[in-house]
Amino acid sequence: SVLHVAPLDGMDPFLLDLTLRYAATQSNKPDEIVLLTAGQRLLEESQMPHLDEMGHVEVHLPAESWMQIQVRSRGKALPVELHELLASLKDKAGCVLYVKGRSMVLSVLSCSGAACGPRWLLGQTFERELEPDTALIFSSAERLVNERLVEENVLCLETCRPHCC
Repeated sequence: SVLHVAPLDGMDPFLLDLTLRYAATQSNKPDEIVLLTAGQRLLEESQMPHLDEMGHVEVHLPAESWMQIQVRSRGKALPVELHELLASLKDKAGCVLYVKGRSMVLSVLSCSGAACGPRWLLGQTFERELEPDTALIFSSAERLVNERLVEENVLCLETCRPHCC
């Protein structure tokens, strides 16, 4: 499964950290987290070295909430903030996010200008989720914190199957 997150303008590094922690630890899914950006200042181009120069980059999310997310390359911690790494990953292959003994892909897709609207967001979502039985759930950040969000939506879909729109 793929979780798409569209950060709001004004998201700071702390909220980005919380968002990834919540998304990665609330269930055994997703297999991939995709940040869909449309010019958010936090994820603008970073001053990081080119990823090819750093080698394989990983993000480690400690189970303890008080511990800082670590960015590593070749087993060594890098003095890099998560948002800087993500800004350098825009529209490129993602990196691996490790959390609680499992891993998932973390990637960033961006757009700019008038094309960055709901149509673009939906298009990117549909492009990654081509399985006919996939349930696409769109949620505000406030609703996402409800741990029963997915359960409630899937139950609703199951009751109308096979006549769901």
